[in-house]
Amino acid sequence: ESELDIKGTFFVHLSSAFYNPLSPKFLSLFREIRDLGHSIGLHHEATIYPDHQNLNSLMENIDRERAVLEKALSVEIKVVSFHNPTEFVRNLDLSAHGIINTYAPQYYNSAIKYVADSNMKWRDGYILDVADGKCPVQCLVHPGHWDGMEKGLFMDRILEALRNQVVSGLDLMEECNYFWQEHIECWKDQQGHDAQ
Repeated sequence: ESELDIKGTFFVHLSSAFYNPLSPKFLSLFREIRDLGHSIGLHHEATIYPDHQNLNSLMENIDRERAVLEKALSVEIKVVSFHNPTEFVRNLDLSAHGIINTYAPQYYNSAIKYVADSNMKWRDGYILDVADGKCPVQCLVHPGHWDGMEKGLFMDRILEALRNQVVSGLDLMEECNYFWQEHIECWKDQQGHDAQ
């Protein structure tokens, strides 16, 4: 995108099971995205919180996560996109609360085409067919899905990413903590034995 002078909004999911957005590795990547001129938004998973269908509770949870990202990345979070959006958040205008909802009526309606690549399937039509220049399009893309690898390997790639994250975490602890330096090999051997 940067090479083509295209600016986008990249949404950070604070409660993802697949990566820790506040780890040094991912903070560095998000800062690089920010420094390329892109915007950072919040990818909020409302359903992990109780009372998520109450506007006041929803906004408290969004604001809490928003503050974490703003502090960590030195940015202002102006946009929220919901992970697995419920009917409650679709067509909910949050502009009075100082944040744009990507599913607000002005961005998510019958006059705007919507395409998403969830689970590597263009469920609403292939992006290049839908984005024909004749009407506005809201496009949800997961860049990590599309790196030239075979579609069937998607779950294997998620599992590999999780394994790498654990290994990276162990490596970091080994470097930073004398206790781990003394005990890490024993623990790694035990984990390898348990996996067999």
